[in-house]
Amino acid sequence: LGIAVDDTIHFLARFRQEYMRNKGNYNLAITKTLLTTGKAIISTTIVISLGFIVLLFSQYVPNFEFGLLGTIILIVALGGSLILLPVLIILVKPKFGFLLINKKL
Repeated sequence: LGIAVDDTIHFLARFRQEYMRNKGNYNLAITKTLLTTGKAIISTTIVISLGFIVLLFSQYVPNFEFGLLGTIILIVALGGSLILLPVLIILVKPKFGFLLINKKL
């Protein structure tokens, strides 16, 4: 389910903008990213999960199982994007081209 990858890319793109805007402050950049993009990621995941939950009412077993697995995957991916990814960013501390922008200023 590609939406999980899309959410992660969305988070990283916004984090990069916030990281550069806040002059390399990881904690502030993650906080602002979660408060802005995090809301969008949560809302899209909820809406798409509700679409998959409808399949749980199907009598056709493959549809039922796809709805169940799709919902589980989206919820786990949401946790990965909003919990695991920020923790990994704090631990790894990637640079995201901050030095190049600093030279231009």
